Amino acid sequence: MDAFCREKGVNKVTLWEWRRASKGVKRRGSKSAKKQSVYTPEQRRKAVEAFSRSGQTLLNFGKAWGMNPQVLGRWVKAYKQHGPKALEGRRTGRRKGRKPVATGLCEGIRQVKSQFPDFGIRKVGAFLARFKGLKVSHPQIRRVVEEEGLPKGKTAEKRWRNKPVIRRFERSQPGELLSIVAHCPPPVFT
Repeated sequence: MDAFCREKGVNKVTLWEWRRASKGVKRRGSKSAKKQSVYTPEQRRKAVEAFSRSGQTLLNFGKAWGMNPQVLGRWVKAYKQHGPKALEGRRTGRRKGRKPVATGLCEGIRQVKSQFPDFGIRKVGAFLARFKGLKVSHPQIRRVVEEEGLPKGKTAEKRWRNKPVIRRFERSQPGELLSIVAHCPPPVFT
């Protein structure tokens, strides 16, 4: 690589960037960088086995393959400890979707809405926090109100109205604006 760079008059860093670009890997700090690419367990196994045969450092091997050396180090460690099964990835027990609202919170929301049907979502949340010690998020209250078919409550009117912007000034007599300028103090230049 050094000989090629000297012969062609190309900087090493430029050559690395060209190699990375040819593999479709974006720079980490660039705006066009996409989310971290996902490797299949087979690709991970091949990378770990190729690294163990190569005898290179993690940094050089990672640059050559266009991957993060820290990630590669984690794969190598997992492969040595638990074998190829460790590279299959972890499955989380989390299901997608919303968490169900606790029954106590649902009951509290129902009680407040039946007692005060005009309360909106924010007021129900404030009432529950102040008087019952229940902390409920606004989306949870909205979901319970919609699922239970409870009255929505009143929506607040707009408090502020935008004042119309004065677009122009029409003077009725010539020199009318000069009186305004005469009352202003003169600018001080230092």
